[in-house]
Amino acid sequence: MLTLRAQAAQAGGDLGDPAAALRSLAELRRAAEGSLGRADPDTVSIRLHEARFRMESGLIDAALADFVVLAAEARAALGPGDPVVALADNHVALCRGLSGDARGAHEGYAALVRELERDLGPRHPTTLKALTDLSRWIGETGDVELAVTTYRQAVEGLVAVLGRLHPETLVARHNLAYWHGNAGQLDAAIEQFVTAADDAERALGAEHPTTLTYRVNLAFWRGVAGDTAAALSQLEEFQRTLEQVLGADHPRTLRIRQQRAELLHRHGDHTTAAAQLTALLADMVRVQGANHPRTQEADHLLARWSRPGSPELSATVKESRAEDRSSDDRS
Repeated sequence: MLTLRAQAAQAGGDLGDPAAALRSLAELRRAAEGSLGRADPDTVSIRLHEARFRMESGLIDAALADFVVLAAEARAALGPGDPVVALADNHVALCRGLSGDARGAHEGYAALVRELERDLGPRHPTTLKALTDLSRWIGETGDVELAVTTYRQAVEGLVAVLGRLHPETLVARHNLAYWHGNAGQLDAAIEQFVTAADDAERALGAEHPTTLTYRVNLAFWRGVAGDTAAALSQLEEFQRTLEQVLGADHPRTLRIRQQRAELLHRHGDHTTAAAQLTALLADMVRVQGANHPRTQEADHLLARWSRPGSPELSATVKESRAEDRSSDDRS
């Protein structure tokens, strides 16, 4: 019953309410520690997801501390090859990156990939998934071309092992498209976004959050590539759909408002863009809190727009995280 209740709480969090998931999982973790013990595998799993939703709620440093302790205790209780240990190590590296230590995230994921290649083999799905995570932080530490190459390797492996329509393959291809865009390879980015969006629709349906996310990001990058007016029209339509399907306060719905503001700014309408981003920022603080990474990103973007000569494009189309998958996006 504890496991089923924990799964229900996780589903609620993944659908856009991480704060409620965190409260429920904290209660379930206390019950599991009392009845099963702190080191029981089911308790460890609940603790891991409690820390994950602490991270998703923007409490990155607290989540990092939880994951470090959890990884050490899980390794001692379950053994170094247990999937929960690998998942805890994965989140330690992710939290390091989200806290600003991109180099630490890169090193953490590189060590995890080496360990998984040794224990499971280079073509195991868990190894390939970790390779996609490493690819992101290769890019975040500055080697964009290598990030594209590593992502492409991971996508090819996932297609061969899991199939083109598997959720992990969909996410990896979406993020390959993003890094093609970051590398200035806009035609390749749009080609991969089209494939990811079409595959997601076939696998999940037209109104699934992942499919909608990929369609939104395809429209955004088409705008970046120069078709701004059409992209803005598409994003406005997608925003109405997201509000109907997910709600106005869902992270993906908030995200598309930032993407619209960014394209307006790129199109030269700086006043309207700044007004829209200011209104969005107030909603992000209300819904996610001032310390959430997405809120801080929007705040920093607005500050950059107030400075002359600021870069036009922020990292709006982020890696797929929970709101995508899923993403991620891990966007």
